[in-house]
Amino acid sequence: MNLNIQDLLKNIQTTPTTSVNETKNNSVHKIEPQVLQEEPEVEVETEKEIIEENEKEINVVSLSKWWNTYRSNIYSIRSLTIMNDSQNRVMINKCIIFVAPSKQEKGTDDLFPVVNTHKIKVPNLAASDMMMFHNGYMIEFPLQDDLVMRWYGIRLTHTIFYGFYNEQNQFIPIGKDQFKSRKNSSTYEFKHFEKPDQIPSNQYVDIRLINEYYPNYKNDQMITFNDFLTEFYAKHDNVKDINHAIKIIDVVMGILQNPQLLI
Repeated sequence: MNLNIQDLLKNIQTTPTTSVNETKNNSVHKIEPQVLQEEPEVEVETEKEIIEENEKEINVVSLSKWWNTYRSNIYSIRSLTIMNDSQNRVMINKCIIFVAPSKQEKGTDDLFPVVNTHKIKVPNLAASDMMMFHNGYMIEFPLQDDLVMRWYGIRLTHTIFYGFYNEQNQFIPIGKDQFKSRKNSSTYEFKHFEKPDQIPSNQYVDIRLINEYYPNYKNDQMITFNDFLTEFYAKHDNVKDINHAIKIIDVVMGILQNPQLLI
């Protein structure tokens, strides 16, 4: 009988301690070694660091294989391996428990279990960033010409945004795609989107129309596009629900694709 992942996490002792492996002296949760242990580095042959300009598709691999290959690039996130025990026989390759900075309590880390990582497919590429949510994750891949590709994963489904960063280091989405992990999935076909010649900065956003995209928006003051991005990406980086994060990117892209939303 396989151990339910939520039951496993409930049985983990969470006495605060200090991690000697972190560059910052953050408080983390102590994990009992007979249940979980730090995952060892595994050398797996990498495909490439970045895609070529004329490339149409890229190989995809399981999330577990991808993590073993490229995790040294992700400095803010660690992982723990579920170990087999005599009663529950938990399969190591079916679950990864990510350890990432808490969004609720600064200076601490939280556990983010992702199950069926042997079934989830992601590009066999090095990543520049990764973010955890309570119901999913985001992996960012660098592309050619300063473009990036963000994969927001919920179970076997990925919402993909293409974009780039402006001078204020804010993500500017320019296109969207979907990818479903299937047993026979071996490649992902890239979608190509042109970078716009100009991005609004000091133009004002029509607040009334923002409310149509994002009904929870409470600000009734005039706001520039740059200030809007600062406010919405602060929300994005602190939400726990990945669907909320995807909605925020959708709102930003909706404004960029509809000039009538700018005054």
